[in-house]
Amino acid sequence: MAVVPVKDRKETGEPLDSALAEGLSATRKSLLRLLKEKGQATATEIGKCLGISRVAVHHHLKALGEVGWVASEVVRGRKGRPAEVFSLTQKAQESLFPRRYDQLAKLVLESVGSDFGDDYLLELFRRHRRSLFDPFLGSECPLSEKVKALADYLDHEGYLVKFEERDDGYVLILHNCPIEMVAKAYPQACTAELEMLQLVTGTTVERPCHQAKGDNCCLYFIPKQTTKREKEER
Repeated sequence: MAVVPVKDRKETGEPLDSALAEGLSATRKSLLRLLKEKGQATATEIGKCLGISRVAVHHHLKALGEVGWVASEVVRGRKGRPAEVFSLTQKAQESLFPRRYDQLAKLVLESVGSDFGDDYLLELFRRHRRSLFDPFLGSECPLSEKVKALADYLDHEGYLVKFEERDDGYVLILHNCPIEMVAKAYPQACTAELEMLQLVTGTTVERPCHQAKGDNCCLYFIPKQTTKREKEER
């Protein structure tokens, strides 16, 4: 079935689900949706479907490729020359189109809590947090290096972390919670996170700001450890 050119197509609703797409032009949104529907397409096919020239298609593809949303590969057909085809990257699939993992997770957790109780739920979240913090468990590097590496790691995991060093300790500010909807429904998730931070750092960690309770971030304060010599001098 042929895809109707964008100027004739009747949209059934906004296909893109992320604030990342708000600044995109209508043509680029339609191009992304087209690749989602077709799986892959050549520049010629995209141009015909959207009613624009090949030059314009390559201009849009280049821009979308630079942000990691579109990739290309050369495919050899049975006849003719190899063709370059374009498709969405996994990054685009996950960040631009609707995903409802949180709804599934909440349904599963609700069933688990109902069948096995809150203590079992806490243990599940402890296992999840342990898998996340596993690279830092048992590390003997200085606390300052460990906390900085932890900040970089969590930032890479999507927590949008800001790291600060103060005279009395270190601050981790987590501006994004990848499991926010789950954490708001199940405080065990946040309990397990705090426990793991204390286990990794080997000290008492404070959380004066808590996103699941209405703050705009989670802020963790990790006090600097007093060395044996400093204790003796006191």
